[in-house]
Order: sequence, then C-alpha cells, then structure tokens
Amino acid sequence: MGNFSNNAITDVGKMLLADVQAGAVFTPTRIVIGSGSMASGATAKSMTDVITPVRSLAINKKKRSPDGKCVFGGVYTNEEVTEPFYFRELALYAKAVYLNLDGSVKSEGAEILYSYGNAGTNADYMPAYSTSAVIEKQIDLVTWVGNNAQVDLTIESGVYLTQGQAVLNVQQINPETTGFASILEYMVSIYEESIIVSGNISGFSDMPEGVTSLHGTINLVGGQLTVVGNARTAYYYRGTNSLTAWTSEWRKVFDTGNAPTPAEVGAVAITGDTMTGDLTIDKAIAAVKLKTPKGTASIFKNANTANDLGTDISDENAAGVTDRVNLSAGRTLADKLRLVVANKTIYNILHTGNKDLIKPADIGAVNKAGDTMSGDLTIKKPLAPALHLVEENGPGVAMQIWNNTLLITNKNGADDVNNYRLLSIANANVESDIARAFGISDVSNGVAKYYTILHSGNLHLFGLGAVPASVE
Repeated sequence: MGNFSNNAITDVGKMLLADVQAGAVFTPTRIVIGSGSMASGATAKSMTDVITPVRSLAINKKKRSPDGKCVFGGVYTNEEVTEPFYFRELALYAKAVYLNLDGSVKSEGAEILYSYGNAGTNADYMPAYSTSAVIEKQIDLVTWVGNNAQVDLTIESGVYLTQGQAVLNVQQINPETTGFASILEYMVSIYEESIIVSGNISGFSDMPEGVTSLHGTINLVGGQLTVVGNARTAYYYRGTNSLTAWTSEWRKVFDTGNAPTPAEVGAVAITGDTMTGDLTIDKAIAAVKLKTPKGTASIFKNANTANDLGTDISDENAAGVTDRVNLSAGRTLADKLRLVVANKTIYNILHTGNKDLIKPADIGAVNKAGDTMSGDLTIKKPLAPALHLVEENGPGVAMQIWNNTLLITNKNGADDVNNYRLLSIANANVESDIARAFGISDVSNGVAKYYTILHSGNLHLFGLGAVPASVE
C-alpha cells in the first residue's frame, strides 16, 4: 500500500476527542479511500473531508492496543470501480455517541473526518474492474484515541468478511527463496477458502521486463492464484491453478490511463516506424500520399469506374496543379505509359515498345531510311573524320581528312584493304607545289602506285606547256 506517513488526526478530529474526554463513546463509522491531491499549503491536520472519494469501506476490524492506539480496517474491492485511479487518500470518519445509563443511545454528534493521510506521488495505481483485474484486499489504518477513551469495538452484522477469509500483510514475498509450492500450501493450510496477500512482490526470476518490484496483491480463491502488481507506471497480472507453476506469463494490463505503445500491440507508430511486412490498401480508390507544405505526392489506383484507369504517380503543388504519370495494364503496349500535364494534357511516354510513334522529324532528326537536311553536316573529331558511302555487301566509298589531306577512297569491297583507288588532295601545309597537290593512288593486291592528276597548273610536268608563272 502507498506511503501514508503523514497520516494525522485532523483539527476537527481533535474536537471529537474532546467530546470523548467528556464522556462520549468514540465510534468509527467508515474508512474512505480517494484519489485527490492536496492543495499547496494544505496539511493533513487541516483537512475536513476527502478531496476525491472513490470507495467507502464498511469497518470489519476494530482492535485496541495498550498504547492508546486502535486499528480499524475494511475490505476494498474494485467490483464497482469503472475507472482506474491512484490510491492517494486514506481517511477514517467517526462520530461521538452519548449513551444513557442503560446503554441506549442518548445523542450522537455529526460524522466528521477524524484522521487523514495522503500518499502524494507514492500513490498506488488501482485498476478498474475487469475479468482479468479483480482486486479484493483488506485495508487497515492505525490511529490514536487515548487510553481512557471509550471506543466502540463492535462489528456490525452483514459486513463483508467471509468464513475462512483472512488477510496476511507482508513486506516482501519471495517465492524463489521460500519455495513456490511451500509458501502457498502453508497459506492454504491456514486459510482454507481464500487468502489475500498484500504487499511488495519481488524476487520472481521472471519479473516483467524492466520491472524489479511490484506493489499489489496475491489472491488465492478455490485453488486459482492471481498475482496483481503495480509498478507505479504500469499494471501487471499473472495466474496459476496448480500451486506449483505459473500457467501464464506476466501480462501488462492496459486501460484509458495506461495506453499501450504501438510496439506493444504490434502497430506502426504514427511518428515514424518500419514495417516488416507488406502494406495492402483494399478499396475502390486506394492511395498512399506524401504531404509537405510545398505540395502532395501520391501513388494511387482508381478502380471506381467502368474502365480500369490504371495506377498514377502524381505530384500536386501548393496551388493545386497536378502532373502525373499513368500506367495501365488495360491499354496497348504503345499506350501503356502516359504523362498527364496539369491534369488534362496527355502525352505518350516513349519507350522501346512504342518508339515508332515518334518520327525523326518530330524531334528534328534525319530519317535513317533517307531524308534531306536543311543545313550542313559537320563531322568533327580529333583524328581522321570520315564520311562513308557503302553499298550493302558491296564496294564502299569513304571521304576523310588525314594529315591535312582530303582522301576519297573507293574500295572493291567494304573491307578490302588491298584493292582500292584513292583520290588525294593535299593542302599547302602538306604539299607546297600545286603541281603535285592532286593525285590518284592505285592499290592492287597490296601494291600501291601513285599518279599525279593533270591540271592547268602542272601541264609542264607532262611536256604540254611552259611552267606556269605561279610555280616558277
């Protein structure tokens, strides 16, 4: 039970003691437990009532000791508790009763709050009633009334105390060292019908993960053992019916005041998590959305129409304009993949399965099968740029630049390097004599012969005229 070290007789309780000293009988009326927290500056002595009462217990125990103290107790059960609470308040209400000489009641005072204690942050968590959380425990409190006071020690008939039931208060129960079966069998031998053991429960080798000590009860009724533990922040339960071994593991009990974490119930955390399996969304319009202040990206499939519209990957900006890529298994190969701009203009996306949909002219290119260019063709490369004209499986013509010389080659076959004729035109960097700048090479069976081409600038080489002035 929680620490009620500040338990004290209240100021109004002291007034009741004055009545008792004047001859009245001290008569306890009920024990009240509550969940309230004391206001700043308040003390147990200044209290006049329980702040937030939860249960009122009929008194089933009255015992007086020689030192002027009395023990009063009652049985708490959560059978009618619908909401969990923290057991902070423990109070005794009493009244002064004046008797006639024959013992009959002459008069009695009003019921007042005699003693009060508040556990504050050391309060026990008390669960609401459920089939897995049945709590029944004896609650006793000790208060001072004085040696000379007359105290009513009678127990009213009908107070809850079944035959054979008893209460054993312990500071620690350690079945690992005491012996699981022996301690329970000993209890059963003393309390044949049922027992309620209340106190700190520790020493189990398999305590709940992260928990070293529980405060709660052990209930044994008809051979069925239930252990209920409160770790301040969580509530645990386990049971057995054999008295020799547990038939269940520790089970954490959840309620509105102690909700489970996503991990504890196998769920995905809304703050971010990782799934180990697939996620399936089964509905007519299924979507996954990625939302930022700049817009929303989505992957969705719309089957809410007569025709399958396929799957869309869309991007919507902050202004609501959406572009998307659409893939549909219901369309032809050429039309399977589309780009939809501003949610209205549709373009086919080019791929190897629909490349014939786009003509070279559509992209400003020359048709490989034959075409006309409207501009020049420039071939620029570091070494030997060339233009090849080749008949299929036949001779070929190549025009290329090599060492500042234009070469036009006509081969007998496309790959025949031993039989061809070559027309060469050298620039001035290679051949300064214009008379020898033009020539034909004849290669036959790998043997090359060079011939200078006759032109007006080299007639003298052929004995057909004088040397031109430009070459003298």
